[in-house]
Amino acid sequence: MRTSRIAALVPLMLFVAFHHAAAASGGKYTLEQVLSTPYPMNLVSARNADRLAWVFNAEGAMNVWTAAGPEFLPVNLTNFVRDEVFEIPGLALTDDGRLTVYVRNGNPDSRGWVTNPASDPRGYEQAVWAVRTNGGGPWRVCAGNNPVLSPDGRWVLVVRDGLIFRASLLDPGPTGTSREAELLFRAAGRNGSPRWSPDGRRVAFVSNRDDHSFVGVYDLGREKIAWIAPGVDRDGDPVWSPDGKRLAFFRRPGAQYNEVIDYWNPPAPALWIADAETG
Repeated sequence: MRTSRIAALVPLMLFVAFHHAAAASGGKYTLEQVLSTPYPMNLVSARNADRLAWVFNAEGAMNVWTAAGPEFLPVNLTNFVRDEVFEIPGLALTDDGRLTVYVRNGNPDSRGWVTNPASDPRGYEQAVWAVRTNGGGPWRVCAGNNPVLSPDGRWVLVVRDGLIFRASLLDPGPTGTSREAELLFRAAGRNGSPRWSPDGRRVAFVSNRDDHSFVGVYDLGREKIAWIAPGVDRDGDPVWSPDGKRLAFFRRPGAQYNEVIDYWNPPAPALWIADAETG
């Protein structure tokens, strides 16, 4: 699906929502209707299917919705009620459009607390959830955030406590028991920004070492990390080439002694390209 077509759907959904509110009030808007109008966000599309998914905020009820071509009739996949879920970031669709993943609740604050709007005594956690687009209830995949789907749609990478985990997306079944996420590897620093290779056999990531950072590639079969041109710079934002042979990433200067950052005129990053196999 073309990007322009997706972008055009956002104002269309907003127009439909406002038109519905006006029709319900005889052509006159009220303040309550304006403030309670459903607001769509986080629109994503499947790579190999004519399907969309997005998040709707309707009077405090956050839900994941989907629609498939050619009719694009909207369907609520999660049916959360008001204030049941505070945020739904990290929305993603598998390439075939059969499953969507999302993060239930937002990022913890500096003390590690997740917003608890209902004052639930059990507290709220930040976790990755999944739901099939053809029906059925959502299920918890694992704790974590920033879900990254594998090319075959069977796995998801999540980041938790500076480490990268892999979790299965197989439906847990009627028992509802989610499978534990598997720690991929341990490396110094805080590791994040995982990116699957096109064949799903390797994972590029960023290892943040405070005053510098490395781009690494973890080979799942050999259980080995290859560092990509490591140095004293801040490397990040890795992207695979379509054939999986090369990596592109940004390189920024590393931190200097008594460094004062000019946020209005930051140093321009350099674009680097490396052989993903040899580094």
